[in-house]
Amino acid sequence: MNVTQAVQLRFSGLTIIAMSDSDIKTDADGIPILEDIVDPEEQDDALTSAEIEKLDRAIVRRLLKDETIDQLLDDMTDDLQSLVTWKIQDFLKEEIQQIIQDAAQRSAPKLAQDIRTQLRMALPDLLIEAIRRARDKP
Repeated sequence: MNVTQAVQLRFSGLTIIAMSDSDIKTDADGIPILEDIVDPEEQDDALTSAEIEKLDRAIVRRLLKDETIDQLLDDMTDDLQSLVTWKIQDFLKEEIQQIIQDAAQRSAPKLAQDIRTQLRMALPDLLIEAIRRARDKP
């Protein structure tokens, strides 16, 4: 199929005629503007379903060879990888935070008892040191 030949595409009962990529008009976002829509009822040389399928496969093969498709796939892959990484990090952050909070709550009574015991054991020496400092001051 010659690139400059008109290609007939059949979508939802309508035949859309488009020329080569350079002949396709696009809007500001690069989206093709469909022109010259032909009603299949008005078309004399209607394609058979086998011809349509063969044409569809040829179009798909041509599209898949385009560098733009590879770039789009690369961009989508990067975006999805970033999204998955962010979701995993977000999930793990919440889970780790919950684990730490649970562990702190479970150990709080024991930690408080250990601190109290250490303070109780250090209190005599601390009091003696405080008394000594108070005597040594003029």
